[in-house]
Amino acid sequence: MAITDPSPRALTRREFLKLGTIGVGLTAAATACAPLNPDQASAPTRVPDLARPHDMAGMLSAMTDTTLTLRSPDRARQLSLASNIHVYAPTKTEISRNDLIAGTTVGVWLDEQAAQVTSIQILPLLAGMHDVPADVPQPQPTGETRSFGPLTLISRAGWGAAPPNLNARAEHGVFDPVTNPEGWLVYPEPLSLAFNTVVVHHSALHLDDGPRIIQELHMSIKGYADIAYHFVVDSLGELYEGRVLNARGAHTGGHNTGTVGVVLMGNFNVVEPFTAQMKTLRRLIAYLRDAYYITHIAGHRDFQPDETECPGRYLEKQLPTLATDLSMKFGTDGYVPPAWSKSTK
Repeated sequence: MAITDPSPRALTRREFLKLGTIGVGLTAAATACAPLNPDQASAPTRVPDLARPHDMAGMLSAMTDTTLTLRSPDRARQLSLASNIHVYAPTKTEISRNDLIAGTTVGVWLDEQAAQVTSIQILPLLAGMHDVPADVPQPQPTGETRSFGPLTLISRAGWGAAPPNLNARAEHGVFDPVTNPEGWLVYPEPLSLAFNTVVVHHSALHLDDGPRIIQELHMSIKGYADIAYHFVVDSLGELYEGRVLNARGAHTGGHNTGTVGVVLMGNFNVVEPFTAQMKTLRRLIAYLRDAYYITHIAGHRDFQPDETECPGRYLEKQLPTLATDLSMKFGTDGYVPPAWSKSTK
């Protein structure tokens, strides 16, 4: 039985939240429904290797007998299905594929060649419902991409970014080291002399809350001049341009000058980061390391342990190994703001 989007347009946030809630309800109900075969009647199937992270995730947009389409905020990925797929509730109890509906947020596991989906899991709710302000005028996305080292980057125009508001209340106009040290700062020297640390974050939002939503929240609620992060990585592993790289970010209080902010979409206090995301993160940081002589990787909470759990316990625990694999150092001891900044904002 095939499922498809109710229409070719993108779902609104309200529709997405409604569908996501329905998906969670069906998941709970499905554990008491008829299992996939009679042998499962007394003991629901649990597959041990499902403990490994999902290869990718997103909103279930369409599904036929042979294909599955996942959607992130700006991209869709069609994947082939193995002949005998398994479907799981958030508890990893096996359920029927008929319990999958369009709009449900799912993670998938692929075979070793990453050619076919072998298992699908309905993900737990990643964030509470919230109203997103719509008072930031954002242009329509153009879909534009460009190369960034070895990666393909969805540009600001590609995802429909609003221009920075240099009069934002939290950044007070243009930077001046004496009169406005917290202002909008464009680095006055080669970036290789300014940067020393990549700070990794999670969005702690729904997977469908991409850079447009994040920019709206940051500009409307937090009063930033722009999206706070320099890069966004979605649940399919797609890379987005955030705040332009030569502008100081607003992602790590007291430690923005000299750091590059990268956020992965998802809540990694709830689920493991997705393999596709980690592959993109690794390639991105390796390029930043080589291009700008960056030496350190840290999580947001390493700088502000009393103020945040970001980037979530499951992502944070992977950062020391990532740093070692990339011949970098993990932690905050590499952070030194440029002398000219006179501010550790």
